Amino acid sequence: MVAFTSVTSYQDFEKSVRRKARYIYDDEVQGFLKVVMETSNSRSRRIPTGTPLWRAQRGYILRMTVQDGEEFEEPDAYLPERMKPTPEFAVDGRVNPRGIPCLYLATNDKTAMSEVRPWVGASVSLAEFRVVSDCKVVDCSMDKVRSFDFIFHEDAPNPEDRERAVWGDIAHALSKPVTPEEPTADDIPTQILAESFRAYGFDGIIYNSNLGN
Repeated sequence: MVAFTSVTSYQDFEKSVRRKARYIYDDEVQGFLKVVMETSNSRSRRIPTGTPLWRAQRGYILRMTVQDGEEFEEPDAYLPERMKPTPEFAVDGRVNPRGIPCLYLATNDKTAMSEVRPWVGASVSLAEFRVVSDCKVVDCSMDKVRSFDFIFHEDAPNPEDRERAVWGDIAHALSKPVTPEEPTADDIPTQILAESFRAYGFDGIIYNSNLGN
């Protein structure tokens, strides 16, 4: 049975890939990723075909319309093509590096709109997506315990507690709100995890939003 070496294994990994080596991993980082992948099997979920999911973007288009014989422009939502991510517009995100598009979706419309952080009176385009084939995803929303919960424990955490703490730290890192002002290096650890999950056979990641339900 594989196990994390410490409750702070995610934090150690985060420091290593942000400050030490980003593309060539040492034995500790490789070992950490191996344990993450193997323990992800118990967190595998299926999103069935037909499931509705949502995406929002700030902005809109102007559409020509005719009323009483007169033409005028009125605001309308972005066209479907605009609501899909493309490489030329893909910026650094929680799970994707710049230039590699990733589709971020929410389970409800309110969360999707909250995630784009609209100001009062802002126009937001909202799209409903439907899953076209069953998706295998890793659920990073189920672990609530964090590594700091064990700081004052007198007894050394057992392997099960270490696993819960590490996955709790992963869940927190993925769900932490991102702002354009934050340095892109903050996203590197979760981007590496996301690419590792994809290579391991997952189609996506479930994580909580701190800006909605």
